[in-house]
Amino acid sequence: MKAHRIILALAIASLMTACHIRFDGSDTIDFTYDHPERYNAGDATIAQPVQSVEIDWFNGAIDVAYADHGHMRIREEADTALSDSLRMHHYVDEDGCLHVKFCKRGKYTAARLNDLGKRLYVEVPRGTSVEGLEINAVNADVRIDSVLSRKLEINTVNGTFDATYPTLPDDIELNAVNTDATLHVLPSAGITIEMSAVNSGLNSELPARKVGKKTVIGDGSCDMEVNAVNGTLSVKELKQ
Repeated sequence: MKAHRIILALAIASLMTACHIRFDGSDTIDFTYDHPERYNAGDATIAQPVQSVEIDWFNGAIDVAYADHGHMRIREEADTALSDSLRMHHYVDEDGCLHVKFCKRGKYTAARLNDLGKRLYVEVPRGTSVEGLEINAVNADVRIDSVLSRKLEINTVNGTFDATYPTLPDDIELNAVNTDATLHVLPSAGITIEMSAVNSGLNSELPARKVGKKTVIGDGSCDMEVNAVNGTLSVKELKQ
């Protein structure tokens, strides 16, 4: 039991670093990221080409889905009026990566953030795809609906992850603490799952077989690496 607690603490610390969130041991939360001067605040239509998306979010929800727009759009809703510093911040770098941050870089009290109820919506032009999608989330529910990406990386602490994939990415990496994750895939889907888990498990509605330490579904064409503490990964059949 002591070893499990140590693993849990290390996993949470690692994922907090991935999310660019630091706790100083008091009630203060420090959001830190590079080049804050390049970011703009609030909802936006992204006119330039977007090759990949990276999201860092704290409390609330993230929804990534297709929409009938000519350009990618990002918007947020909240349970209260937001100051400029508490609105999401974003910018597109020289490699075409759209960075989306929960708020302006700086230090905030947890009490100030916990009641915001912020929900992020990333609306991808229908019929397009991105090279990579990375989501780093703390205390947030993450949903992806059918958006095509070659690579998917999810780092999450204390939340849920739910993804629907008629066409799976080539590679998926899921690092999760206190998170239940669900993949909805077609009966013809192929996944090879390599899972390192503490107090976690894997359930599949699709036929699965063990190959060494890996679990293989269908032709195994999507490589999925899972590192999980306290949670379940469920693979469910997507009804056509």
